[in-house]
Amino acid sequence: MALTKNQRMVLDKISGDFSGLVSPADSSKGAIKGRIDNATTKMKTMTFSSPSTLATAIADYSSDVSNRLPGNTESDIQEILSMIGDCDFLNGQSDDNFSTMMKVINNAVKSIFDNIGKIAFDFSVTIPEFDAGGLLDYVNSLFGGLSFPNFPSIKIPGQLDLTNIMKNADKLINCLDILGEGEYNDQVTEDTSTLTNLFDDLSMVSNPVDPNYGNLDLTSIYSTAGISSPQQANMNTIQGAFRTVKDSSIGSVSQALDKAKSMKKLGII
Repeated sequence: MALTKNQRMVLDKISGDFSGLVSPADSSKGAIKGRIDNATTKMKTMTFSSPSTLATAIADYSSDVSNRLPGNTESDIQEILSMIGDCDFLNGQSDDNFSTMMKVINNAVKSIFDNIGKIAFDFSVTIPEFDAGGLLDYVNSLFGGLSFPNFPSIKIPGQLDLTNIMKNADKLINCLDILGEGEYNDQVTEDTSTLTNLFDDLSMVSNPVDPNYGNLDLTSIYSTAGISSPQQANMNTIQGAFRTVKDSSIGSVSQALDKAKSMKKLGII
């Protein structure tokens, strides 16, 4: 059955969306491949830490990061507000110091994430997993996955949300294929080839039925590096640590914002 003009209108619109949708993935694939290749080279040659040494380092690293996160008690909020009042650079940036404080806490996310990377770099001097793991964490950050549930307007530094972009591109092609009644076969073939190549370039799991669909293909990366199961465990541990401190950072900022809003509502500040 031939498509109606309305169906063609919708499908033409969808078809035209593909190149713009995958553009961030296409433009970032070179940087991603470079980081993965660098991490792979390091894993091939580095001396891995013992699990206990790595665990101790991660605990110290997490502690160092936590010392740069905002607190969420009344005294914490009062302290931040007081600092803004004492700082000529800050206290004139908004109509009132409360508004300035909320902006400062919001915008602190970038500096917190910058410090997470700087602290990890310091640890990488003696713990090589922080070095190779940091390169892979960079890729994971571009893939996305972190969010502020209560503050969706706050952007996570470095995220391009490539996982959702690639999954949505997959859905787009499926719509053209299923609803196009064969009229869009050439477009489906071309877009499928483009998407397949992008999945490969990004080292992203491409099988929709795989539980790791849209994630970094660590199995393939570890295989290329030729590292053992215990060494792979170390790499998984350090990447988990990076994710944990970022989640903790997001939680701390969210809780500080919630507390400040609550205190404002109650008339405490």
